[in-house]
Amino acid sequence: MSTYTKAFVDELVDFAHELSEPLKPVARAIMGVLGLGSKPHLAD
Repeated sequence: MSTYTKAFVDELVDFAHELSEPLKPVARAIMGVLGLGSKPHLAD
């Protein structure tokens, strides 16, 4: 892998990470609704 390609991939990874940060609470909420979270709401 060339240095240029590696730098591009690193930038892409950083961008994807920054993009996913605000979505984490949303993903957690969706998983909670689906009962996949740490506290399933259908416990009873």
